[in-house]
Amino acid sequence: MLKPRIGITRKGGLLSQMQESAHQRYRERVKEAGGEGVDLLPTAGPPPKVTAAERIHGLLLTGGGDLNPVLYGEQNRASHYIDDERDTFEIGIVRAALECKLPVFGICRGFQILNVACGGLLLQDIATPPYRRHAAAGGISAEHEIELANGSRLHGMLAKLSATVNSRHHQAVTRKTVACPLIATAFSPGEDIVEALEKPGDAWVVGVQWHPERSDDKIGNSFQVLFQEFILAAAASAGL
Repeated sequence: MLKPRIGITRKGGLLSQMQESAHQRYRERVKEAGGEGVDLLPTAGPPPKVTAAERIHGLLLTGGGDLNPVLYGEQNRASHYIDDERDTFEIGIVRAALECKLPVFGICRGFQILNVACGGLLLQDIATPPYRRHAAAGGISAEHEIELANGSRLHGMLAKLSATVNSRHHQAVTRKTVACPLIATAFSPGEDIVEALEKPGDAWVVGVQWHPERSDDKIGNSFQVLFQEFILAAAASAGL
């Protein structure tokens, strides 16, 4: 049986040992779920034709630095480690994938890319002290609860209305900055911060702000079902 090919985004150039270790987690989760990972590096010019040139059956948008705020019409007030080439490439390939109705799974930065690609905005810096609930400290992920929307795709996959997630971000999607084509399906309790997004329709399009690939965190493999359902959707979409 053929395995669905999953395009996995990453930064361009040589990866440091730390970056390679982080990227390897995505490859491993895709492989464990039954997919074949294909690295997608930023390239100059128009985005690739995702169904022909790259021959991928699903798109995984990974974590990384902040997006350039110019992409959502703002000046830079608190955005760091900006990679314009990666931003442009990923915005283009997300839109191409959505147009082709490929399954898309966005994680952390990828969750934010999905929102911006669909016309949404970002909160450039979460205020302190709530920020401490969401950001890593000393390389260790923060942890906090989330609340899931009843009846959402995410609720169906996890079969519960609350969960503990790991967290490593300082920017956020809020209830007011969600892109119109998307719906918010998980929230940080007592805050305006959105923790998951979905795109209504037949195509499997899900974004989460936390890091389900980091099974070495305390969450373990509790969110591997997200990768499993993503790979199943990619296989079904490709007729494999």
